[in-house]
Amino acid sequence: MAVSIEVRNNRIHVVDAVVNNNKITCKKAFSLDLPDGVLDAKGIIDNMQFARILESGLELHHVKSKKVTLCINNPSIIYRELVVPRVDDKKLAFVVRSEMISSLNLTNEYIIDFIILDEYIDQHKPFYRILAAAILDSAMKSFVDTLYSIKLKPTVVETSTSSVIKYVDMSGVVDDGEPVIIADIEDGTLKLYLFEEKKYVLTRNTKITDYSMDDKKTLIGVIEDNINKMVQFQFTRPSHVGIKKIFLVGKVDFLNEACDSINENLQIMTSVFPQPSFVADETNTPHYYKIYAAGALLRK
Repeated sequence: MAVSIEVRNNRIHVVDAVVNNNKITCKKAFSLDLPDGVLDAKGIIDNMQFARILESGLELHHVKSKKVTLCINNPSIIYRELVVPRVDDKKLAFVVRSEMISSLNLTNEYIIDFIILDEYIDQHKPFYRILAAAILDSAMKSFVDTLYSIKLKPTVVETSTSSVIKYVDMSGVVDDGEPVIIADIEDGTLKLYLFEEKKYVLTRNTKITDYSMDDKKTLIGVIEDNINKMVQFQFTRPSHVGIKKIFLVGKVDFLNEACDSINENLQIMTSVFPQPSFVADETNTPHYYKIYAAGALLRK
């Protein structure tokens, strides 16, 4: 069994699954709420409360495995897209670290990792398009130490963006190469992921905490406005091809209403993000429990 733990702003999602050649069978999946003040951009603040909540949830759902994958999906990670010359693997990590420290004015206390998004030629010179992620060493230590305190051993640590890229790629929703937006609505945040030509383009995050989650009409309007901004941005890209599909996912009870509104007002095919065929679900739990946690279990 493979256990993946996604840590969001105000909740934890846990998936207990069997993974075989990037086919995932979810045996258990559940969500645990975190009170305000348990974690922030500097990592876990209240280690004891976080550990108690997670340990109780694992015991309640009879999750036995102690080796886990950790997916960090909160503001403790800073992302930056970089374009760097293509160099050999040994030099690339140094180049990416130097660029991140320089561009974001980071200290040496940050851990920096990256994935290669694309490779291209410009004026006869090869370049990499990189998605880099930085996290304070102390923040990472807070996550790892808290898991160790309840006898869990994190064997892999993934960022949320890397996880969702793998999940969307495997899902097939971008296989035709047309521009697609994936909208994640949860925790007072709207995350918009743009894909084109079967590749990840960018992410935009917008806080929606200023709006009551009970005011569906206003929230749908805010979500629609932000999606429309990304739709307009897509027209400025080199292809000048408009968004063809939009998929919504998240812990809200108005996804279908939002889909109808966006369909009508933006005239773009919009639907709830379907659970893909490579995920066999035996849990009968919401799809949003699994996207990041299952994506973190995938290997490229």
